[in-house]
Amino acid sequence: GERLIPRSPLDFPLALLFFMVVGFYSASIYREATFWALLRLLLYITVYYLVVEATESRSQTRWLLITLLGTGTLISFLGFIKYAGGPMPAFWVYSKNGQESQLISTFVNRNHLAGYLEMVFALGLGFILFRPAERILFWSSCLLLILVGLFLSMSRGGWIATFTSLIFIGILFFRQKGMSKGKIWAVTLALFFTVSLSFLGSNTMIERLHSFKNPNEPSFLLRLSAWKGCTKLILEDPLHGT
Repeated sequence: GERLIPRSPLDFPLALLFFMVVGFYSASIYREATFWALLRLLLYITVYYLVVEATESRSQTRWLLITLLGTGTLISFLGFIKYAGGPMPAFWVYSKNGQESQLISTFVNRNHLAGYLEMVFALGLGFILFRPAERILFWSSCLLLILVGLFLSMSRGGWIATFTSLIFIGILFFRQKGMSKGKIWAVTLALFFTVSLSFLGSNTMIERLHSFKNPNEPSFLLRLSAWKGCTKLILEDPLHGT
């Protein structure tokens, strides 16, 4: 009969991960937290297989990308309205003190917003570079809107992830045979000027970059030290948890 779950290259790794987590749950010293982590894992696996099922054809994949790009554009647009002090529904008005200079849109945390936008940005950039010339201006405008929203989020991690994805995608596309170099350079220059103007026009963004050197701010070295400490705790009792 027909499979209930579509086949994918990640079938075995996901099944192995699931049974590992079930084993961890049985040996956990804090089963409530482990149970909720297991439910989240099931949710992520379910979403993955729904996407696999919904993108069996090239047309379905295209519509999924359009949906994600459109959602990212809408979230950025709503963020600009909120950032400028415009009217927003009551269930999205939950900014805390100190977030006035940050674009958080419909999210509670700027890093969550930046994490979502940088993934949509990478997908959208690939979508634009692979599309024919028609409507490229419209989709490029959506992508630039997402990029500006990402930088105004003041998330340094989001900025680093975005630059990393730009470098990775640039390498991939420059290695593609038959790819229009003019299109790639046009998009690259447009992104460069947008990022440059965003930084030059915002003292807050420049101050945020300088905060890397601020001893009162959590630096990368301090984070590495914390990660090493957490890794040591995990290795001391990897089965039961810490």
